[in-house]
Amino acid sequence: MTGRPIPYGAGAVGAARRVGPILLGLGASVAAGLAGIGLAWSKAAGSDLVPLQVPALVAALVGLALAGLGMAAYDVHLGRRHDALEDEAWETVMDQVADLTRSLGRSGDIGR
Repeated sequence: MTGRPIPYGAGAVGAARRVGPILLGLGASVAAGLAGIGLAWSKAAGSDLVPLQVPALVAALVGLALAGLGMAAYDVHLGRRHDALEDEAWETVMDQVADLTRSLGRSGDIGR
């Protein structure tokens, strides 16, 4: 590579940029979890009997787990995306250093 810009959609950077389906799935997970918490809250608030509130409490915990899972998965995705972008940047720097070394080697200026 000679320091040319990487075309959109190429390599690790392209994979990191294609986040539409990932964000949609994780956003749906978080939204479903929050909706479950809201529905469970309204169900539990509508009853004064504890035995009728327990299923709503379980549903709220499931909703909380679903929302937490979606947010944790998104955090992992962001970390992987950052790592891919950083790897691509290091590859570009190393390619530029190799090109510079080759050009200096041809001109005879290396080692003086």
